Amino acid sequence: MTATVFAAPDNTGIRFETHTGKHILASWKNVVDTRLCTVLGDREDRSCRISTVEHILAAFSMCNIHNAIVSVDSGELPILDGSALNFCRDFISVKGNEPVTRIKVKRPVVATFGSSTACLLPSDAFSVAVDVDFGELLPRRSVHVDKDTCKQEIESARTFTFKSCIESMRQNGIALGGSLDNAIVFDHLGKPINPPLRFPDEWARHKTLDCIGDLSLAGAPIEGRFISYKPGHTSNFSLVKALMESPSKYDFITG
Repeated sequence: MTATVFAAPDNTGIRFETHTGKHILASWKNVVDTRLCTVLGDREDRSCRISTVEHILAAFSMCNIHNAIVSVDSGELPILDGSALNFCRDFISVKGNEPVTRIKVKRPVVATFGSSTACLLPSDAFSVAVDVDFGELLPRRSVHVDKDTCKQEIESARTFTFKSCIESMRQNGIALGGSLDNAIVFDHLGKPINPPLRFPDEWARHKTLDCIGDLSLAGAPIEGRFISYKPGHTSNFSLVKALMESPSKYDFITG
């Protein structure tokens, strides 16, 4: 799996170019699956899909890059080390300009999916607060970051799974490049079978990373406070969709 990132003119947005030459805009309108990761594509053409986009999208967001073409030679983004760290390091020489347009949340927006809840509240700045609760599988942990602290706090937090879930993921064609070198795997007792962790709460920090990547699918930086209990790709997507389909709850602002 290889991804090549090219600079793009203003107002291009983030676009993924598939191995067949088709382009997919990183937009909530193009989300086709959120079960185990965020998948973008064409609902009518199953060959035109790119999965696991959330890590590189989070890196673009944290590096303040909002226009790029990502050419991918397979149906999935490279997992690299399982975090956004290598993407961010590669982007560090690219100077991102402050975007002209932002999405300012004016009224609360809420979305739920099962026991997961996500909301956006009005705020003069972007921040993310997540409460990660896997019941008895892992200790409950909370993470809070803002625009100034997110990169330092979460860029190196790796993706994770449970040993009992691996076979199901393989059958669904997800995380085909995953291994013990690029994902934390927890056993049935909640112990990593490939220690050490980079942070005592690395799984919660990675969930925060996923949220930032998914929120970028709004199409412009969000100015608001994001709060989530049991965050997941489906609740993240549902929230972005609910926001963008409610024009009275946000403004596009410039400057």
